[in-house]
Amino acid sequence: MSKLNNLRQHHRIFIFSHPRTASNLFKRLFENHPDLSITDYTFFDAFLYGPEALSRRNIAQRGITPDATYQSCFNKLQKFIADAEAAGKIPFIKEHVYFITDPQTIAANVICLPNGTPRSIINAKPTIEGSAIAKSLSLPANPTVLPNDFLTTFLPVILIRHPAKIVPSYYRASRDVSGATVFDEDFPVNVSLRWSRLIFDWYEEYYCISEIEQRPIVIDAEDMINDSHYVAEKFCAMTGLDPKHVQYSWTEVTEAPSPIHERFASTLRNSTGIIRKDQTPIIIEDEAKKWAEEFGEEVSHAIVSYVHLIFNHRILSFTSLL
Repeated sequence: MSKLNNLRQHHRIFIFSHPRTASNLFKRLFENHPDLSITDYTFFDAFLYGPEALSRRNIAQRGITPDATYQSCFNKLQKFIADAEAAGKIPFIKEHVYFITDPQTIAANVICLPNGTPRSIINAKPTIEGSAIAKSLSLPANPTVLPNDFLTTFLPVILIRHPAKIVPSYYRASRDVSGATVFDEDFPVNVSLRWSRLIFDWYEEYYCISEIEQRPIVIDAEDMINDSHYVAEKFCAMTGLDPKHVQYSWTEVTEAPSPIHERFASTLRNSTGIIRKDQTPIIIEDEAKKWAEEFGEEVSHAIVSYVHLIFNHRILSFTSLL
């Protein structure tokens, strides 16, 4: 007999985000909720600056932060969770999926990877003393560097968006911040939804093996932006959070904590509420003409190629949204 798993019993929430999926907006909606303790991008330094850095873009110019290992970031995250739960709060963690995707998973799945493969994690994967439940199951290897025993303690929430929204937007922002191009080694890793799809599949298999009547929550950024009250209220109903503490307006933030935040979160930072987007159906051929005018034919062609490739990894056709 299946074990009924009430989402309200979950005391930890993990947002598996992706650049340009309105993840900062999702966090903003809940950032003043009294029942939540929120953190994001714990593994950013390890991914970009640590001795095990998985990003190769401008690595010579970035320099290395020796202490920013995946294990040290994981230890920091575990302390955050312990402190949050000691204070009676629900840990609400947001992380871009590719920050924590196993480099061997990337090497096995990325398309258009130039010569070589992503560097391997130098040390062993982060470890914890696992739960008896997870240890008793025969689970497939998960696609991240995080332990099974850790991931199984969370309610997974996966943020997605139409690839034609993700790819050009990420290109603009990363080009401005780090000089990224659509042809560099990191770009296919940064824009692919493959990593989100793999974590979705892993949780699906975990629930099946465990006989848990549950599925990962998948939220499309367009729904969040254009129907935010419905998405937030549905999410609260599924998690037991009080919807009256969701905020739909806020004070404009005049200063950004870093150049990266300045560029990637500029729309949200300069806003006082949700800015709804054009909901006209996307026609790739029409968008390609706009990209060619903005970026040139060569870049536009590359963006179109990525958009078509990413469609194969979208989760939308495999699950119901909220």
